[in-house]
Amino acid sequence: MMPTTPSELAILRARAAHLAQRIEPEVVASTDVLVFMLAGERYAVPAATLREVVMLTQRVPLPGATVPVVGLTLWRGALLRLVDIRAMLGLPMTSLNDLARVLVMESATSTIGLLVDEVLEMRAIDVSQLEEPARGTVRHTDLIVGVTKDVVAVLSAERLLDLDP
Repeated sequence: MMPTTPSELAILRARAAHLAQRIEPEVVASTDVLVFMLAGERYAVPAATLREVVMLTQRVPLPGATVPVVGLTLWRGALLRLVDIRAMLGLPMTSLNDLARVLVMESATSTIGLLVDEVLEMRAIDVSQLEEPARGTVRHTDLIVGVTKDVVAVLSAERLLDLDP
């Protein structure tokens, strides 16, 4: 059935124009992160800089090393610098248990092993939804990019990889 009146034609043209409009998808800046426990609190690091998660089988203290470096371990035939950021975040030091892992993080210029108490999950986060960390709650707020709504502090991979030995 063909439209016969000018008003019917106008309605059909309006509908066609509306349907022809391009719908722009909503762009969400998300990134994958690995969530882990550290002294009873949840933290995350970007998965893009994560090379591997390994068990800590041995640790050799490094005399004279400054915080946050706590020692060395052998990883794939090379020495890996172990970093424990609890003191930098104002967290209490705890002993390592069977759930403890080393997050091997890598950039073009640095590789570190970040000591964590337990690995929880890998998930995507919406970067635009991150909130600023509360001031005065941690000593080195420059390590924290932001906090998710379910209270996971997302750490800066660049700052972690640039920590001086």
